[in-house]
Amino acid sequence: MKIGLLTTSFPRAEHDAAGDFVLGFARALVARGHQLEVLAPEPHEADYQRPPRPAGIVVEWVPYLPARRLQRTFYGAGVLDNLRREPLSALGLAPFVASLARAAYLRAPRWDAVISHWALPCALIAGELPGTRPHLAVLHSADVFVLERLPSARLRRLLATRITRRARALLFSSRDLRRRFLALLDPLLRAEQSARAHVCPMGIEAALPMPGSRAQLRSELALDRFTVLSLSRLIPLKGLEHAIDAVAGLPEVELVIAG
Repeated sequence: MKIGLLTTSFPRAEHDAAGDFVLGFARALVARGHQLEVLAPEPHEADYQRPPRPAGIVVEWVPYLPARRLQRTFYGAGVLDNLRREPLSALGLAPFVASLARAAYLRAPRWDAVISHWALPCALIAGELPGTRPHLAVLHSADVFVLERLPSARLRRLLATRITRRARALLFSSRDLRRRFLALLDPLLRAEQSARAHVCPMGIEAALPMPGSRAQLRSELALDRFTVLSLSRLIPLKGLEHAIDAVAGLPEVELVIAG
């Protein structure tokens, strides 16, 4: 099966962390015998033009502004934090939606199925492609975060309904994201579609195991209590302040934050 994958983040070179789990997702599908064509935003950096190209995966960068150096909407700290730090990066939002829609429309006839990572805008675009190919919409925390904060309840429900109705299935990285997204739907539609809303953590390809026993490693890292590990980008959206507050009054627990 040939699958089109629409995403707003994909590794720009070997060992790039941006969208690494999307690459792992794609590799897992290739291992099952599928071929993937990935459409992702073109990076603004000239030296980030060598994406990993494992067999079975073709990466097509989608340019969206006249000059590559201006394309700063994606990558970096992510769209939301890029907008917060550099408001002019918002100039790339509408052009990217148009460019991605055009690129997907031109390539869709050769796809048997389509997967969208990040519903805004990828699932909306995938849902409008002509034909009856199955569409899996993968929603992430940023999608639900933005939908919940739109100024109009009617707009929130309209977008969530459109995403839901135009996808064969929905995939969330946690039960909480699934619950919050389904809460945006009309109760009747929520009951009808909940069976198509699935939960699966976004995994990454594990690194080689470290040498030494668990006890040796804990000793080297000075971990002598019940330890909670958080792995994420260190940005406000991740809500790490809640984890810090939660363990602040628990002397028997320590929190390790990596990102």
